[in-house]
Amino acid sequence: MPKEPLTEEQLSFSFLLPWSDKRILTTREVAQALAMSDNAVRELVESRELEAHRYTIYGGPEARLSNRITTRSVLSWFAKTADYAPGAIVDALVEIAKTLTPSMLAVLIQKLQQLRK
Repeated sequence: MPKEPLTEEQLSFSFLLPWSDKRILTTREVAQALAMSDNAVRELVESRELEAHRYTIYGGPEARLSNRITTRSVLSWFAKTADYAPGAIVDALVEIAKTLTPSMLAVLIQKLQQLRK
C-alpha cells in the first residue's frame, strides 16, 4: 500500500519533527517532539487527537498496550495548535533582506539557490 502523501500544511511543520521521514512514531518520540510526557501523549491518543495503531505487547499478567502514532497526525496536531502561520517567516525574511546591501543580497540569493541543488 503506498504511503499517503503529507499535505502542504503538514509539511510546513515538519521542521518541528526530527523524525519526519518516518511514518510511524513511538509514544516516546512523540512525547519528545511535543515536549510532553508519555502519559500526555497517551491521553491525546485516547481522545483521538492523534492517530495510533494500538496493540498489546507481552502476554499474560505483564501485558501492556503499545501505541504507534502516525507522523501525519503529529504534524496535524502542530498545525491545529500553532498560533502562527508557517508562511509568516517568509515575510519576516523579506523584511530582513530589504536591509542588506546589494552585494550581501547577491550572496544570499546565491546561497539560497545552492540549497535547491
